[in-house]
Amino acid sequence: LQAHIQGKTEGKNATHKCFTRIPISDNEAVEVGREGIVGSSEWHRHKQTSERYSDENLEDRAILCQSVQILTALKRRFPKLSDFEQMSFGENLVIDGATTENICVGDRFAIDRGESGLILEVSFPRRPCYKVDMTHGKKFGKKGVRQYCAETGSAGWFFRVVKSGNIMNGDKLRLTHRLHDKYNLEYVSGLVYKGCSPDYKNLTFHGTDLEYKELVEMKELGLHEWKSNLLQMKRDKAGNWPT
Repeated sequence: LQAHIQGKTEGKNATHKCFTRIPISDNEAVEVGREGIVGSSEWHRHKQTSERYSDENLEDRAILCQSVQILTALKRRFPKLSDFEQMSFGENLVIDGATTENICVGDRFAIDRGESGLILEVSFPRRPCYKVDMTHGKKFGKKGVRQYCAETGSAGWFFRVVKSGNIMNGDKLRLTHRLHDKYNLEYVSGLVYKGCSPDYKNLTFHGTDLEYKELVEMKELGLHEWKSNLLQMKRDKAGNWPT
């Protein structure tokens, strides 16, 4: 798989209350550290958030991505809505060439530009919040865009930063490692969030005992909102889960 970065934004003036992003010029190389784009502002980097979730390694949310292909698919799925434009999900990067089926948890990418040095790894699909429905159609609940995205992995995905470096518009991402080709964005999202309620409580796992164990033991799958919820499912259903 080779993905081409179609656009990139920096949230220097963004807050966690909106999807504001500032576009980056074509010839600008943006530095990326373990927390994400240097100088950017996202929910996971706020002091209150980091203190509250200090044990959940929020660096797994360093870079939020969306893709040209996923946005196109959402336009087909919701033809009456016209706001599925690039950056409308609050993403940092828009990738050309990626779908919910060809991006897998643990996929590792290098930038195909020698002076970049950046290495990224897929930590989990993005679990969308109510702001997705606020931005896209204002229809809440089971028939909203948020619900569909949660179940299908269509809200994008997060990269963790394995090695710091820089990135530019037009950079190509080269897949260097794939460990879990079964667990793509769509499949993982369906296992964990199919039929979920808007508050994501009382979740039901929709896979086999083996799949549950594989996900819980998968070191590449991030903890926040994913592995933590898998473990909570087991606590809620004590005695009915594999050890």
